[in-house]
Amino acid sequence: EFSVVNSNRFHDGGMNGAITDVGVLAEGPGACNDNQFQGMFIEPPSTNIAHVYVSGSKTNVQLIYVRLEGTEMLALQRPLIIVEDNSYGNVMNGMLGHTNVQADFNKNPGITFA
Repeated sequence: EFSVVNSNRFHDGGMNGAITDVGVLAEGPGACNDNQFQGMFIEPPSTNIAHVYVSGSKTNVQLIYVRLEGTEMLALQRPLIIVEDNSYGNVMNGMLGHTNVQADFNKNPGITFA
């Protein structure tokens, strides 16, 4: 409850290969907000949970101009991004390939992947 991970910036990099469970994990209960990933790619063929997982009432992330792909995720019927219902104010855009986003878009209107 007392861990704080706020306002980190990651630019122009990527994640691929042997990512097992999740590429970006942001979860409370402590504050974990305004962490930004800009101009990056996240593209392992598959993950056990999702490529991006966000949970917690004090937790949100910004994926700005990010490319997400999971060539094996469609066959597994898993979303690339999961934003749990207790998280809000996430901002995500860029390119999303092969599956979908699982989120409450009323709480997260800034999720606008092409």
